[in-house]
Amino acid sequence: MKKLIFSIVTIILILILSISLYKFFVVKDPADEVYLIPDGYEGCIGIFYDFKNQEPLQIENNTITYQVPDDGIIKTSSPENLGWAYEDHSGFRQVDYYYVDNQGNRKQLNHEKYIHYGGNASTSRTLPDGTHINLSFSHFYVGKKPDNYSFKGCFRTDKELEQVLDK
Repeated sequence: MKKLIFSIVTIILILILSISLYKFFVVKDPADEVYLIPDGYEGCIGIFYDFKNQEPLQIENNTITYQVPDDGIIKTSSPENLGWAYEDHSGFRQVDYYYVDNQGNRKQLNHEKYIHYGGNASTSRTLPDGTHINLSFSHFYVGKKPDNYSFKGCFRTDKELEQVLDK
């Protein structure tokens, strides 16, 4: 009986050690994300990646903080996969959204109620000077959910993308 108990305890300890080592050496934690949005903003927000001569995003305390400007457009030199846990996907990350007033006070937004139509996209364009560019971006809508029939999505038209390029 003692040998059986010893064997069971040994197996349990080996399993715990194996799981711990797997978590430590194999499972990676992605960077979390925080979006700081101007108080009262409603509309599309887009993060456009791989733009030369733009500021890179920073990871501090394993969190990427996005300071959203009044027009909702962030252009960065950082790649789209910044902070991802793996090469082919980001992994599970905590994402928080806040309205921020002029004094810097934050009010957390309920993402189920105020964040809609999020996703990633890419497209290519030829500029007036003949230069061909690829745009890779993340986007979402902030505010009360728009009418599905009238809302066509974020940054889908040439006019919206020209606004990004002209910024």
